[in-house]
Amino acid sequence: YTLGLTAGYAFNRYVAIDGGATFMPNNNGYGVFSNYVLTSAAARVSLPIGDFFSAYLHAGPGALLNTTAGTAQAGAFLGMGGIFKINGSLGVC
Repeated sequence: YTLGLTAGYAFNRYVAIDGGATFMPNNNGYGVFSNYVLTSAAARVSLPIGDFFSAYLHAGPGALLNTTAGTAQAGAFLGMGGIFKINGSLGVC
């Protein structure tokens, strides 16, 4: 399982910024457990398809923290997805 939270601000229907954190517990199959936290910030470009759905592409910097070992890796990511709009302010990815 993973637990995550993402929040952002839309400047208009097409451009937004996002930030998020995801907690990922892991068992590598050898009885060794590690907990990871992925944090990210992103610029998002959306393509509205109708009134209740938008496809998007987002990219930005991120960090993967192994909280068990105390190590961190920085990098960049590129992702795509969709948002189902609940109303003018909220949506579900």
